[in-house]
Amino acid sequence: MALLTPNPPANESDHSSQNLTYSNDHDAATPCRLVVVGMGMAGFGLCDRLVRSNSIDRFDITLIGEEPERAYDRVNLSGFFTGRAERDLLLADEAWYSDNKIRALTGRRIVAIDRKKKQARDSEGDEHPYDQLILATGSRAWVPPIEGTDQEGVFVYRTLGDLRNIKEYVEQVGARSGAVIGGGLLGLEAAKVLTDLGVRTSVVEMAPGLMPKQLDARGAQRLKDHVERTGERSLGTSHSIDRKARRWPAAYPLQ
Repeated sequence: MALLTPNPPANESDHSSQNLTYSNDHDAATPCRLVVVGMGMAGFGLCDRLVRSNSIDRFDITLIGEEPERAYDRVNLSGFFTGRAERDLLLADEAWYSDNKIRALTGRRIVAIDRKKKQARDSEGDEHPYDQLILATGSRAWVPPIEGTDQEGVFVYRTLGDLRNIKEYVEQVGARSGAVIGGGLLGLEAAKVLTDLGVRTSVVEMAPGLMPKQLDARGAQRLKDHVERTGERSLGTSHSIDRKARRWPAAYPLQ
């Protein structure tokens, strides 16, 4: 068994001094084989914290990600449209992984886990034995169960690949109007991306105001006013996408 715990900081108010300690019940001279599934900010963050706490030598780490890129800054994806190169979004360069002896495998999906044998098999058929397995796969963009979501020109917004697809589609068809379902943080980020691409954008949110998990009614109204000054519109909710008419039912036209 392995245990990762934060040491209490000398000064309780100084959380930056926290370190990770490691204890196990197998041979202390043998590094713990740690397989981390998910090369997003959580999976990378664990590895980075082990490096910063000088605990990395106690592990033989395999970090596996389904996307073709190594870990990148998902929070600032819109920087991709403001001149930042993809490499500038990476959380660490290739040398960081090799210097810290972290085996980073991209473009692979874990398809099976054998808990008795303690092995994880990836989409390439390779087996990865482990002493400890961490699933840091994060979440996926939720697609509402409404008609039309499988049609051309409908995208999710979460990965660099999604952004490439959106940009390519806008440029290919000369899209002039678009809609974003969801007025939370990620939805507003997506709306900003479309606006930067020259697309007139409407934000559709089912709650009474934008960012309903973070803002009260007054704050949501102020945000709505600010968003609309940028050229985006904030609308209500909808139940289907009429692709042919290019409109939201219940009189929400995309102008």
